[in-house]
Amino acid sequence: MAVMEAEKQLSLEVGGEEEAPSAATFKIGGALADRRRELPKGADVLVTVTALDGGEVIVRGRGFVRSVSFIDHHEEGGRVWVERAHSIKLGERG
Repeated sequence: MAVMEAEKQLSLEVGGEEEAPSAATFKIGGALADRRRELPKGADVLVTVTALDGGEVIVRGRGFVRSVSFIDHHEEGGRVWVERAHSIKLGERG
């Protein structure tokens, strides 16, 4: 996604006659470039999201690894590889 498209998506404009949202949330998915690190369930983390143009901090929050799941992937030719997916919950445990 281009930086310009991302900036437009972070707008509070929702269109139509709806009221502006009260809060913004972020959902982040996909593989990270560094796949060597595997976090155990329950590990404490600090998540920081910065803008590409200058490093302005957009979101920063403490959290923990809520769950670790193993997902089978099937490719052409029948090959299977396994993904270790970490789900991180920001905020207090509870």
